[in-house]
Amino acid sequence: MLQCSIGDNLTFRVYNPRTDSYSLKNITLGPRYNIGIGWQYISNSEIEISRIYSETEGGNNFNTDLNPGDKIIQVNGVLINQTSGDTLEKVLKTYNLNSINLTTDTLITHVLNVSAIGVKIGIYTNSYFMHKNAFAKFFTNVWPEFWLREIFWLFLIAFSVTLFNVLPLPVFDGDRMVKEVLDWGVGQDFTTTKKKKEKVKYKKDDNEIYLSEIRVKNVDYIKFLIDDKADFREQSEIVLAEDKYKLIDHIGDGFKDTIALDLPEPINVEEDTLIEISYEYWYDEKQKVKKPILNFLRYFTLFIVLGNVVLSFVKFGGVLFWI
Repeated sequence: MLQCSIGDNLTFRVYNPRTDSYSLKNITLGPRYNIGIGWQYISNSEIEISRIYSETEGGNNFNTDLNPGDKIIQVNGVLINQTSGDTLEKVLKTYNLNSINLTTDTLITHVLNVSAIGVKIGIYTNSYFMHKNAFAKFFTNVWPEFWLREIFWLFLIAFSVTLFNVLPLPVFDGDRMVKEVLDWGVGQDFTTTKKKKEKVKYKKDDNEIYLSEIRVKNVDYIKFLIDDKADFREQSEIVLAEDKYKLIDHIGDGFKDTIALDLPEPINVEEDTLIEISYEYWYDEKQKVKKPILNFLRYFTLFIVLGNVVLSFVKFGGVLFWI
């Protein structure tokens, strides 16, 4: 730690990146005074007292007749004029100052005690990444700051995407996470079965049909629904034999959830032809309890998200609510 006092001279070695040169700068340390008040300029020629610091706050003029709101027009008998440089700050640069006279707009003069509490260098500092080799010098001092900003924004975007992904909405992974938590908390009861029909479009390059239920007991039938091009009101069916498909466990949880087709080649069925599947699945009786809870969380989350979108447009004029 550098120890110094009022009036000492400091010599700085200064680097100029524009000219890539070094120079020496001499600075004389000025006084830093405590006058026990807070103030602000309300015009070019007036100061308003904003605060009188108490004794416990380190004030040295707490017993003065000055009050917050008083307006000062003179300092040591000189009219305040920021344009010409006649300011309170200029007076506080004077060495060996013990008191100052402040005159209000009602022409009442108050004498304030002044105490030196340290030194003032009189310059503003800012962080600067100084290079240590020619490689760092080539990328200039903004290179580290650039990477810090890049890392910050990458983290912010990644965090925002992650936060969105855990929302309990059907399009995000958070919905499945909530389902798992409800299954753990409420429990499961797969003691009954139900029938269900689904329709999907046939894709020649995809021989697997993913069902909406994940605990399928058996398949009743699978049939292609073929429209008659001559009469759009007519529709024919092709029912697949049981040896042309089988139930498989696609997820890997031990339960059948996908139908794998084993169609002969070639098959005279057009792309996007509707396939109707009727199957029986194990039904969770606890869904009667879990479904209302899940739907409430979905609607509540959707309300919060949409509310933020509206608020973003109203307040910021854009979708900035995620930042």
